[in-house]
Amino acid sequence: MWTEIKHAAIQYLIRLFSMLFAMRAWLGISNGRTIRYDFWAGLTGAVMVLPQGIAFAMIAGLPPEFGLYSAIVVQLIAGFFGSSWHMVSGPTVALSIVIPGIVSNYAVIGSPHYIGLSLSLMFMVGLIQLSFGLFRFGSLVNFISHTVIIGFTAGAGLLIVMSQLSTALGVSLTQGLSFLEKLPALWAQLPHIHLPSVLVAAATLCSAIAVRRIKRSYPHMLIGMLVGSIVCVLLGDYTKEVERLGALPAALPQIGLPSLDFGLFANMFPSAFALALLGLIEAVSIARSIAIRSHQRIDSNQEFFGQGLSNLVGSCCSCYVGSGSFNRSAINYDAGARTPLALLFTSLIIIAVLFFIPWITRYLPLPAMAATIVLAGYNLFDFSHIKLIAKSSRNEFSIIVVTFLSTLFLNLEFAIYAGVILSLVLYLQKTSHPLLSLVDFSSVQPVFEEGVAPVKLTVLRLDGSLFFGAVNHVQNTLADLSKGRGWQHVVLLTEGMNLLDVSGIEMLVAEKQRLQENGGDLYLIGMKPHVRRKLRKTPYWRQLGGQYNIFDSTYIAFRNLCKTLGIRNYREFMKHLFRDYNKL
Repeated sequence: MWTEIKHAAIQYLIRLFSMLFAMRAWLGISNGRTIRYDFWAGLTGAVMVLPQGIAFAMIAGLPPEFGLYSAIVVQLIAGFFGSSWHMVSGPTVALSIVIPGIVSNYAVIGSPHYIGLSLSLMFMVGLIQLSFGLFRFGSLVNFISHTVIIGFTAGAGLLIVMSQLSTALGVSLTQGLSFLEKLPALWAQLPHIHLPSVLVAAATLCSAIAVRRIKRSYPHMLIGMLVGSIVCVLLGDYTKEVERLGALPAALPQIGLPSLDFGLFANMFPSAFALALLGLIEAVSIARSIAIRSHQRIDSNQEFFGQGLSNLVGSCCSCYVGSGSFNRSAINYDAGARTPLALLFTSLIIIAVLFFIPWITRYLPLPAMAATIVLAGYNLFDFSHIKLIAKSSRNEFSIIVVTFLSTLFLNLEFAIYAGVILSLVLYLQKTSHPLLSLVDFSSVQPVFEEGVAPVKLTVLRLDGSLFFGAVNHVQNTLADLSKGRGWQHVVLLTEGMNLLDVSGIEMLVAEKQRLQENGGDLYLIGMKPHVRRKLRKTPYWRQLGGQYNIFDSTYIAFRNLCKTLGIRNYREFMKHLFRDYNKL
């Protein structure tokens, strides 16, 4: 026993060592040529993330510099310790909208206490994600379907748009209003719209959309904000009442542990767990989609480790929860990035901006920022995919609708749980109805040996899993099929059975006992090797008859069974039964 524990501990330490030094894989291929490509990709990434980092931090209810700090620390650590060479992590719009939904339950948005709790939340998220990576829970994201994410991001997109309309229109709303409360509040403020703010927002939005349509790789958000700022300056006194963002602090992030209140941790844990899952799903999905183009192999456990470590360290550096960004990752790859060194160049450029030109945001109008955030929220709607799923699967579309509505009317983090629960329920409903069919061989009746009493032989085929959720359906189907037939000997063809749990086994044992009371028996034929091995390790193997009633080969099983029952014409009988004797 101790030897096994020692061996497992050594293997775990080896895996941990390989996770800590994941960058060895790409450092070995770095040279002057790849570094040149990485520099230009890093410059492009910096141009993209500067406006996004500021805008997304505002969505999260945090100071704008927090978005840039996240773009420095989170993306660098996630890139260096993750699996993907091209994915860019950092502030994302979907996670940014979730944070105020969680933290505002405990503090006023924008207050020092709110900022401190946001850092504590990031610490919890990082700890959860890091644990998932260390304990190799990379397959966990497979249980959250893509339809759940589509519904969630669509709902988050609408919430983001609603959250910025008041700023774009130049009106004020009470903080903390729900989605339903914001609609009448905005309607009541329509007579008080501030036209200069609307003009700046419209100029920003139209120019950003136009640039995006010309070429998607252009920094449309940055250009849109520049146009909005220029319009604001050109209008002079007409726009003097338009609010500006203000200058950024010319300093690096403060380093220190976040507040560790274990009582609050217990209250926030369900929300942190959901946020951690959402971040991991985003990251792994983006890494896999980029890997399809780059032909790189993605290790989900390594990606979990990188994301967890980045959020854990980021919580000590004035950042907020980050994950993979699809548009920045795609642009990073399209710009020619070869290794994660591109992220180092991006971080260095952002640091240079913070130190040398932090005043540049002093002239940035808030309506221009709001317009770019509205555009980011709109981009979260995957209309083409939603339309495709609506035409393809009613169940999958219902998951999107339920998750979307849950996002609007429930706490954001629990909207994910609602979607996951519904998708699991629909999956279990589907798998709990395996196909049980009666094989018809009425045209060729078995001929029994002289002196042998004829018996009734029934052949059934099971396609699907026989587990606790399917037991009731199979029992009801057996009862319907056996009405008026007086079954004795039943052969169950199990080639299509992928799963057999204890509830399913006990149902088979009960059916065998019932048949034996009527002078018959139950025979299981063609069981898959992994199902057979699992069954053989249990006491139920003998209760089902063991090797005398459970067979691998269909031919041997029927030959022995026919001889046991005294069926003389078993070859002809089997040829008709299976149509193709050579395939047995």
